[in-house]
Amino acid sequence: MQLPLFIYQDEDWIFIAECPLIKGFHTFWKNLEELYANVEEVKELFSEEILDLDIKNKFYSLSFLNIKTSNVTSTNKLKAVV
Repeated sequence: MQLPLFIYQDEDWIFIAECPLIKGFHTFWKNLEELYANVEEVKELFSEEILDLDIKNKFYSLSFLNIKTSNVTSTNKLKAVV
């Protein structure tokens, strides 16, 4: 089973990972390597919720919100996925 995992950075450059299909499934860290390790720990904590998901016959799409960034000085930040 594959579930969407959104990864982005906040205003303090902290990486955040969220799974929108599981309420409360999120973690954060200063670098991506540790973030992915934390995701694995959170996945274990939510194992029962993940197994109870009924998504076999549902369709989910991934879309991007395009925003003009003419007034943004840094383009190195990751953009949030909506």
